[in-house]
Amino acid sequence: MTDVVTSTATSADGTRIAYRSEGIGPGLVVLSGVLRAAQHYRRLAQELASHFTVHLVDRRGRGDSGTGQGSYAIEREQEDLIAVLDRTGSTATFGHSFGGLVALRVARTYPLTKLAVYEPAVSVGGSLPTAWLPAFERALANDNPVAAFRIVASGLGSLGVASRLPGWLLDAVFMRMAHGAEWELTASLLPTLVREAKAAKSLDSSVETYREVQAECLLMYGTASPLFFRRGVGELASVIPHAHMLAQPGLHHNAPDEQDPAAVAGALREFLLA
Repeated sequence: MTDVVTSTATSADGTRIAYRSEGIGPGLVVLSGVLRAAQHYRRLAQELASHFTVHLVDRRGRGDSGTGQGSYAIEREQEDLIAVLDRTGSTATFGHSFGGLVALRVARTYPLTKLAVYEPAVSVGGSLPTAWLPAFERALANDNPVAAFRIVASGLGSLGVASRLPGWLLDAVFMRMAHGAEWELTASLLPTLVREAKAAKSLDSSVETYREVQAECLLMYGTASPLFFRRGVGELASVIPHAHMLAQPGLHHNAPDEQDPAAVAGALREFLLA
């Protein structure tokens, strides 16, 4: 296990962005998905640390990173990534879910050499489900994080056949799991999901803009993930000039941070060292 060094970069609007670095070799900046923070990708970093210096970013509003001033905009997150890339001298990025969307948008103009994303939150023709958002916001307003978590998990197809169960029964199941530091972190991040889902929705049908990405690009998806994630990857592969798709058999949306970081790291290592 390698040592972890915590550093900060200053974004264009003056916001402090914290990141954790470990490993030896070329820099790789990692951006988290929704309801995730830098700490959730530690196992992924450990799998890569013998070949790369992995920089795990706490996106704004997470960990020791600032929240910024004024209303949220995805452009600020893009500036945050650029600040960390500049600060570390890295030219490679890995983005998961919403982090993948941010990384893709940066790669349109920033001179990355390699970009890897796992099921980025790209919506094409309304493919990214957002019908759950009003109920989710009501649950948050009523100070019911358990119901809010159940609503988004069901709305994004993460519950499989369990989503057919009555909401009250699912809430009871989730209530039994809603304790400890991990749940407290998840609950604290629930409000960030509103702004990120709305940002992804606002960029719907803009897949053509990613034709500007010139970096060599690895587009990964899990075969056990919802179809809309796989559709987004396919649409990106059709427009990004130097991209190829990679299916990860049996993996679902949270493979990089939870289910199988080793499998994702293996694909990343092969891509980045090629």
